[in-house]
Amino acid sequence: MKLKLYPVRALGTIVAQITAAALLAMGGCTAAQAQGPGECQMTVNDSSVDYGVFTRYQLQGENPQAPTLSLGKRQLTLNMNCRMPVTMAVAFRSGANGADYSFGNGGTVTVRMTGAQVDGRPALVGSSAGAGMIPASPAAIAQFAPGQVIVPIVDGRPAKGTSFSAQVEVDPRIPAANARVAGRTSLESNGSFQLITQ
Repeated sequence: MKLKLYPVRALGTIVAQITAAALLAMGGCTAAQAQGPGECQMTVNDSSVDYGVFTRYQLQGENPQAPTLSLGKRQLTLNMNCRMPVTMAVAFRSGANGADYSFGNGGTVTVRMTGAQVDGRPALVGSSAGAGMIPASPAAIAQFAPGQVIVPIVDGRPAKGTSFSAQVEVDPRIPAANARVAGRTSLESNGSFQLITQ
């Protein structure tokens, strides 16, 4: 069961995405770079999260009556460095399943950001419609939502800086009924982090 993550870099309306083959060849997760004074590079410490093989009984654990089964939360580290200070936001792009993202057949992946820092200073984070917009309720943890971006906030306004780092938590879940399979079943989700700068 795999969750594959790819970075994307956006400047204005230009979006460039690195392919899976390029990620494997580089051994890392590096964002495509735009030309200009705000040139940025984004990395994610692990471009593929492999959960291995589970049985339904292992997923049920101590709660066999649970309506959904978690494969377990995993932490990733997202880093961004720019040549010049920029106002930034991060989006996660993947197929939607309600307020979360699709995982396998009928499952969901919840993606959250925590521990954000801009130029080494702690930052609050919140969901917003776009970069540079102040989120309704910034906090220490924010959940990515389809069609939204996460905006770091420092001193009550969208952060501007040359470096950004945060922990990203992924939590894939499947409906308990979908764990009843006759043979080995592969569950996957592909997504990309998109850095948006102003």
